Amino acid sequence: MEQNWKEITTDLYSKIAPIGGVLHSQIDNSFPRTKKILNIWIEFEMNDFIYNDPFYGEQKSTDPFNMCVELYDYTSPLEINSIYDLQGKTIKGKKEDRIGSFSNSVHFTVPSLKFGKIDNSEIEVQLEYSLTNSESYGMMNGSIVDHIQDKGIIKTKLLVKELVLVCPNELEPKEIAKHLDSSSYDYTKIELATDLNWSTDHSKGFYVKYKEQDDNKGKSKSWKFWK
Repeated sequence: MEQNWKEITTDLYSKIAPIGGVLHSQIDNSFPRTKKILNIWIEFEMNDFIYNDPFYGEQKSTDPFNMCVELYDYTSPLEINSIYDLQGKTIKGKKEDRIGSFSNSVHFTVPSLKFGKIDNSEIEVQLEYSLTNSESYGMMNGSIVDHIQDKGIIKTKLLVKELVLVCPNELEPKEIAKHLDSSSYDYTKIELATDLNWSTDHSKGFYVKYKEQDDNKGKSKSWKFWK
């Protein structure tokens, strides 16, 4: 049975206020050729509340499903060869492109996503979003054209996670990492990533550490783009 989209989304817009999150980035063995970060995505740490999911019914916002945004289609065409290149950038999402997910049944579009400066391993973000049905478990009435008339705003800080390097078993990770921007990354500090949610027989994931940033160079200077 379809649920009333206006009731569900109005309630969610009034409650969704993440208390933080993580900014992830990833490269693979194509980096020496492309000199571009392969993928960038966000996972939010949710504030605690109860809501009515249109598919599952009453749910808790802190249950093991992270509100997240996949930015691959938007950052891939950009010249992002270091996470610092995101500073001050604004990404405009396509009108009906569901690049974010709140739950299995509720996804969202992202008309605008603004990044601030990186300061003490955190980056400020401001995200405009419109909740809608997922393509698989959508149970709200109305169309995506109806749903995107309403919007919410998220303003928070994200932890900038170490860069993930996906390395084929036949290569040494340093052979890929040495091509990274040496002012941002320390390719001599690489460690096996044991907490990733994927595994393959032909490759492994590694974390590449960031260089210590000098505040006087401006990269760590705090800068806010909203009031």
